[in-house]
Amino acid sequence: MPPREGTLTLNGLRLHYLDWGGDGPAIVLHHATSLHAWVWEPIARRLSARGRVLAYDARGHGDSERSPVGYGWDLLARDLAAFIEALGLAPAMVVGHSSGGTAALACAAQLPDLVARVVALEPVLLPPQMEGPGEGARPAWLEAVRRRRSRWPSLEEALRHLRRREAYARWREDVLRLYLEKGTHRRPDGGVELKLPGEEEAKVYEGRSALNIWPLLPGVGCPVLLLYGERPNPGLEAGIREAARRLPRARVERVPGGSHFFPQELPEETAALIESFLDEG
Repeated sequence: MPPREGTLTLNGLRLHYLDWGGDGPAIVLHHATSLHAWVWEPIARRLSARGRVLAYDARGHGDSERSPVGYGWDLLARDLAAFIEALGLAPAMVVGHSSGGTAALACAAQLPDLVARVVALEPVLLPPQMEGPGEGARPAWLEAVRRRRSRWPSLEEALRHLRRREAYARWREDVLRLYLEKGTHRRPDGGVELKLPGEEEAKVYEGRSALNIWPLLPGVGCPVLLLYGERPNPGLEAGIREAARRLPRARVERVPGGSHFFPQELPEETAALIESFLDEG
């Protein structure tokens, strides 16, 4: 059975979410920048044997509304808190990938009653000495995001194009197809176009500077599992290990064979690590 779809208005924006059901404590999934809730499908289906699993499209992503006030990562954390509160899910286990992992840690620090556990999948935690005004300080990198291709004559052509890109080359086929099927809309000419264009995606990366996560980490009282890929983004492994030293109840594991996108490349292995963390009680 496919997940149930719903919408909520949170912090002035309509957000789209998926609910896989399941009995037991809530497990809330927060995707990475540029992705959407459907990429969690294989992980969510497996975790639904352990609890009620939900995922939502972050502001501006998937079928959620674009944000007229920007995409500061402090707002991502507030949206997460509002989602948990609106559906009465507290205390929830939160699984966040990349920016979603950073938002999960911020939410757990600021509103501890809402979060029982955090699994942060290669969260964006650059070492403090590398922190600055955010990834927006790298104009060449951001310009590449803004210019990234977002239209193709067909879904199959989009699949072929992404398969040639390093970031998507190792994704499991069903997850990559879901990413495109649910993350694009049909154009009048019959082609497909990403729902999140590069210009909007770049705004999300620029929003990182709105959240200074480091002072918050000592206030995260719940258990935290930090996972990172065998081929992490530059700086992230060092940042994750520094975060583990500052978090009161954290441990770190590496995911063999995975890149920054290991949840999409290795969903079964990722789900098994999450399940093991759940079993710790």
